[in-house]
Amino acid sequence: MAVFGATFTKEQIYMGLTAPDDKSLLKCISERMKNQGLVAETFSQGVVQREEIYPTGLPTMGLGVAMPHTDGIHVKEESFSVSLLKEPVIFREMGNPTGTVLVHIVFTLALKDNHLQLHMLQGIVAMIQKPEFLEALYRETDRVRAYEMILTELEKVSLE
Repeated sequence: MAVFGATFTKEQIYMGLTAPDDKSLLKCISERMKNQGLVAETFSQGVVQREEIYPTGLPTMGLGVAMPHTDGIHVKEESFSVSLLKEPVIFREMGNPTGTVLVHIVFTLALKDNHLQLHMLQGIVAMIQKPEFLEALYRETDRVRAYEMILTELEKVSLE
C-alpha cells in the first residue's frame, strides 16, 4: 500500500528488535529493508553516517522516537519502516549535541523526493505527538494490528 506516495506494508513493521546501540540497530533495520528490495546495499552506511552528523532522536512525551534517514541515492523504492524495540536504545537527540533519547520506536525513512519527505515527516510528527498512540503502538504484539493503527493515524493526518 502507498502512504503519502511511499510503500508501506505490514512486513515493514519490525517487532521485538534488539541491539546494543543505535549503529547496530540501524544496520539491522537497513538489512531488513534491503532484503525487502526497498533500499540499496549502501543504505546502511548512509543512514549510520547521517545519524552521526544529524542525530534523529526525538524526546517525545512518553516513549522516545527516532526518525533516521539518508540521501535518496541509497533508496530503491520510496518507503518507510517502523521498528518496535524489545528494549530501548540510546540515540543522540536531534538539535541537542549533548542530549540523548531512550528510543522505543524507530521510523526509518527511505525517500528520494524532498516533497514526499516533507509530507511523510509531517505525518509521522503528527503521530508521535500523541503519547497515547505511541504507548498503544509499542504495546501491540500483533503486526497486522500495529500496521492498521499506523495507517489509521496517517489517514487522519492526510485528511487534515
